[in-house]
Amino acid sequence: MNRSILSTRRLCLALATAAAFAGAPAAHAGPLDGLTDLFSDSESRITVWVANPTDRLNLSPWDYIELQQRSGAEKGAPNQHPVQLSADAVTRALSSVQVILGKDTVALFEQAEVSRLARAIAGSLTKAGPDQDLVFVSTSRHKELGAYGAKLTNTGRVFYADGALQLIVGVQLSDALLGLRPGTSPTRALDPGKRAKSSERVKIVDPGQSGARVVRNDWIAFQLDAAASAASAAPAAPAVVAPAAAPAAAAQPASSPAVDRAVQRHFSQQESRLVLLKRMRDQGLITEAEYEAKRAEALKNL
Repeated sequence: MNRSILSTRRLCLALATAAAFAGAPAAHAGPLDGLTDLFSDSESRITVWVANPTDRLNLSPWDYIELQQRSGAEKGAPNQHPVQLSADAVTRALSSVQVILGKDTVALFEQAEVSRLARAIAGSLTKAGPDQDLVFVSTSRHKELGAYGAKLTNTGRVFYADGALQLIVGVQLSDALLGLRPGTSPTRALDPGKRAKSSERVKIVDPGQSGARVVRNDWIAFQLDAAASAASAAPAAPAVVAPAAAPAAAAQPASSPAVDRAVQRHFSQQESRLVLLKRMRDQGLITEAEYEAKRAEALKNL
C-alpha cells in the first residue's frame, strides 16, 4: 500500500479516536481538534487553580481564566471583593444567559462551559481583591447549534459590585478560533469586555426573572446572596495579651484534602497522557511534529 495513503489513514484513525473521546464525529473536527479535547483536564486544574489564583490558568491554547488587575478605563469604584458566592447560584445565573444569534435566541454557555466557569468564579472571587476582575476566554462545542455542534468562543469580564454578580460579555459565540492550530493567533483580538464601552456584536436577552437585570446590551447583573469573606467583612477581634512563650516555628498552611486529591489526579492524568501520546507516535498514528506539540502542552500543565 502506498505509504502516503497509509499515513493518511493512520492520521484519520487517530483523529477519529480522539473525536470519539471528545464526543464529536471526526468529520466535523478541526485540525487536531479531537486531540486537544482528549488531552484537556479542566476539572482538576480549576480545583488546583482556585486554591491560589495568582497566575493565568490556560485550559487550552485558546482558553484561559485569570484574575486581572483593573487598569485604565476599568478603574473606578472598587469591587466588593473578596466575596463568597455559592457555585450553584453562579451556575444558575450563567445557565440563564441567552443571546440573540442571527434570528434565534440561544444559550450563551453550554453545560460544560457553565460548570467550569461557575467553579472558577465562585472559587477565585473569595480571594480576589477590590481592584481585580475575573476575565475569561472560553471555547466549547455547542451541540444545539448544529447536528454535531460548532466549537465557538465566548469572552467575558466578571466581578461583584453593587450587591450583584456582574457579567460583561466581550465576544459571543464567535468562530474566530475555529480551525486554528496550536501556536497560531486569531485574526482579531478577543476582547473580554469593557465597563466604559459596549460590544456592539453582543445582544443579551432580558431573562425576565427576579434578581436579573440587563444593564447594557453586553452586560447583565444577578442579585446573588453573598457573604463577604472573613478577612474583609468581620472586624478584627480585640487582641488578648498572653504571657510570652518560647518562639515556635511558623505553621505552614495546610492544603485541603480536596485540593490534594485534585493535584494527585491531575499529575496522574498528565503522566497517562504522555504515555498515550508516545504510543500513538510509535504506532505512526500521529506525526513527530504533532507528538512534540501535544507533549509540550502536557508538560506545560505539570
